[in-house]
Parts: sequence; C-alpha cells; structure tokens
Amino acid sequence: MKEHIVIAGGTGLVGSRLVQLLDTDMYDLTILTRGKSRTEGNINFAHWSPSKSEFELDITDVDHIINLAGAGIADARWTDSRKQLLIESRTVSTELIATQLRTHNHTLKSYIGASAIGYYGDRDDEILTENSDPGDGFMVKCCELWETAHKQVISHTSSSTLLRIGIVLSTKGGAFEKIHLPMKLGMANYFGNGKQYCSWIHIDDLCRMMIHELTPSKNGHEIWNAVAPEPLRNKEFIKQIKSGLDSKAIVAPAPAFALRLLLGEMSQVVLNSNRVLPNIPISKHFHYKFPNLSDAAKDIVKRKI
Repeated sequence: MKEHIVIAGGTGLVGSRLVQLLDTDMYDLTILTRGKSRTEGNINFAHWSPSKSEFELDITDVDHIINLAGAGIADARWTDSRKQLLIESRTVSTELIATQLRTHNHTLKSYIGASAIGYYGDRDDEILTENSDPGDGFMVKCCELWETAHKQVISHTSSSTLLRIGIVLSTKGGAFEKIHLPMKLGMANYFGNGKQYCSWIHIDDLCRMMIHELTPSKNGHEIWNAVAPEPLRNKEFIKQIKSGLDSKAIVAPAPAFALRLLLGEMSQVVLNSNRVLPNIPISKHFHYKFPNLSDAAKDIVKRKI
C-alpha cells in the first residue's frame, strides 16, 4: 500500500522539483494549495489558507509531511510589512499543520521541515556545524521562530529532520538566476570584497536529502545543514560558476555600499558570511551527486533544472 506524502510549498522552486523526483509508484502525493482542491494527473491538491485556518484535508490519512512553505526571502525589499510576511508565511502555516495533528490526535511517520543557514547570521570565517549557536539579525530571528513552529509539529511524529538550507542552485529561480543573467551579458559579479563564505547545494541533492529522510532507519529528531561539503568565498564561488559554464565574462565586484543602497537590509543575504559544513548528512552517509560547484552549475544549465 502506498504511503501518503503531503507537501506544503509544493509549487515553489524546491517543491516543484521535489514533486518531479518523488516516485509516485511508492507514494500518493498531495500538495497544499491556496487554490481549489482538485486532482491533476497523479497529484492531488488540497485547499488550505493558514491566515483563515482553512484546511481541506483529512490529516489522519497522512504518513509524511514535507513543509517548505514560506514567502521568498529575496523576492522584495525588507520593509516592516515584508518582514512580517516572511515570518508569518512560515510560522502561521506550520502552526496550522500542528493544530490539525493535535486536534485529530494523529502521529506522522516522518516530518521534514525547511529552515535556512540564515539561522547562523554573519560569522566571518567561523566554521559552522549543526551544533553552532544562532547569530544576530533579522534572518536569525526569522529562522528561530520558524524552527520553534516546526517543534509543534515534531511533537506529533516519531522521526523528523529540519533542513537548514543554503543557496539552492537551479535555473528556475533563486540566487543562481540572478548570477547567471549578468554572465550572459559579460559580467561575473561577486559581492562586496568577495571574502564572505557562501554555502550552497544543487537542487537535486537537496531534494534527495528529503527523499532520503522519508525512509529513516531510526526514530529520532535531527537538524541537517543542507549544503554541499565545500563552502566557498564569494569571489571563488562566482569564478567556479563561470568555469562550469565556460563563460568569458569579466569577474568584477559589485560594491557593498551600492548593494546596501539598492537592497537595504536585504543586502545581508549576499554580504553575510556563512561557512557552513554538513556534518550530520556526511555522518549519515548521504551521498552527494554534486559536491563540486563548477560541475553543479554545468549540470543545472545543461538539464535546465
């Protein structure tokens, strides 16, 4: 009998790719949507509206939940109202899932929740592992509140994994799209002095981490740094992407003052230094298909994923 997976955020950048990679011969898939409940091919869509506490799904029929819900961090300037949306789009949606589980006294087989390496804040050259303390700043606050909300769901499952996700490489959106476009025009821009560390992951490796954790070999609760094993300084990060794409673009800085002027507080996303290591995935023998950045960049462009 197939197990039932529910995905919150299943139409976003990562969720869309995850749906493509999940084996529908093994799983029944339901995506939570703010639209109408419906079925398209072998995918079910169930209406929910966290702000209105609407949830049109029998949660007692659910085995696994993968929660990727949340407004895009770098999609708009961080005004006060945008900051509130970034937090509430993560916490309120997660709390609704927890409420459903609690109300119906249902226990999941596994729960996978998204967080971000923004949890660690700006840490210069410090090596950061899953045991490192949080830093300071808005993204730290956002991630802490997000993970606190996840804990409400975790109390209703015997196995859970929280993924602190780094820069996700995909041609469909996110940071890579913003880096690749200037390269097409002949400029490979690194940010500020380029010395800040970037921790990244190929979108397929991220999705494979989630699929890996759907069949846990233990009961327990873990936090994984969902990044590739080799964080790189931003200038080298840009150079390796350029190499992977065989680009002739000129490597040049985008000055920090200009980024702060253009992006305001959101400039932290590109100027903060996060030297994050995936100690737990490695200790659990997770196999990366794309541990090398130039190979990862070449692959996503070749396959258009």
